Parts: sequence; C-alpha cells; structure tokens
Amino acid sequence: MNLDYDLLRMIMQYLELCELLRMMHACYTLYQLGLPLILKDVVYDYSHRFSRLYHHLLMSNPTRFLHVIRLECHCPNMHAPGYTNNILTDFIRLSTRIEDLEIHIPKDSHITTDDVTHLAVLPNLRRLRLDGPFPFPCLLPLIVAPLKALEINQSIPTNTQLQDEYILHDPISSIERLTTSLEVFSFVLHDTTNAAGK
Repeated sequence: MNLDYDLLRMIMQYLELCELLRMMHACYTLYQLGLPLILKDVVYDYSHRFSRLYHHLLMSNPTRFLHVIRLECHCPNMHAPGYTNNILTDFIRLSTRIEDLEIHIPKDSHITTDDVTHLAVLPNLRRLRLDGPFPFPCLLPLIVAPLKALEINQSIPTNTQLQDEYILHDPISSIERLTTSLEVFSFVLHDTTNAAGK
C-alpha cells in the first residue's frame, strides 16, 4: 500500500497532541512525520520532569533541534540540583531555525555573555524576549538577525559586582542597528536591589 506522505503530514497538523502521539506509535514513518510537529513549539522548564525528557529526546539526536521554531526557556535558580547553563546553551546553539525565542532567568541568578552568544547569530530570529539579569550591553550589539520584536524585562543582578556589566543604561542606542527591521520594542527595568525588606 502506498501512502501519500504529504497528505498524512497535512492531516497530522490538525490533530490534538494525544491523537498525534497515538498516530506516531503506528509505525516509524509516521513517527518521523510527527516529530517535527511536536518539536516545532518547545516550552522548556527545567523544573518539570517532562521537559527534561524533551532535552534527552533532542540530545539523543541533535538534528532534531532543527525542528524547533519557537522556544520558551524557563531556567531555574543557578543552585538547582543538576542544572547548568549548558542546557540553555545547547538549545540555543543547536536550534538554528528558531524564529521566536523567550528566555526567563530568575532574579537571583545571572547568565553570562558566553551562555547566550549563540542567540546573537540565529539567522531566522524575528521575536526575542529576555526576562531577567542578562548582560544586555554586551549582547544586543551582537544580534545579526532582522528582529521584528524585542522585549526586555531587565532585572538588576543581586551580585553588585555584575551590575555595571548587566545594566542597560541607554536602551535606545543599544538597538540602533536593529531599527530598520524592528516593529515592536519594549524595555522594563526591575530594580530588586532596593526592594529588600519590602
């Protein structure tokens, strides 16, 4: 029996997740057809066991990262057991077709420029949302993609030694290179350093 794989792929796009998974269990070919649909939109939250399975599923065959078009990462506190920023770095480094990226970092953590350097060279990136203490002054000038939307919710790091490196004092001049493509820009500064005791 000859199957029309294009037709099957179209049908699979409209299935509920549980129906899609059931169909993928039927045979290897349907599994391969369904995998890009499941991995197209990934919400990665290290605190959930299910998301850890996503990481292992992807890392067992790194070419699967190419199916990720939208990625939302919720990174735990740096002191979470077993967590390193390598997990976030792997997602960004290997998911080279990402168009929509959100990264949320807890206010009491921080991320280095090395951890997120790969996001600056994602060629298809159109929407970027960064929430937390990021090294914005170093990172923003490196972005090469023609972003359409950039949302920054900046938290000042609790480590006072990092504050000068992380605080974006002049957000407008930092995005000057992106103004030809940028349609939406939002910048919010959360100063949690003075909120102690409130």
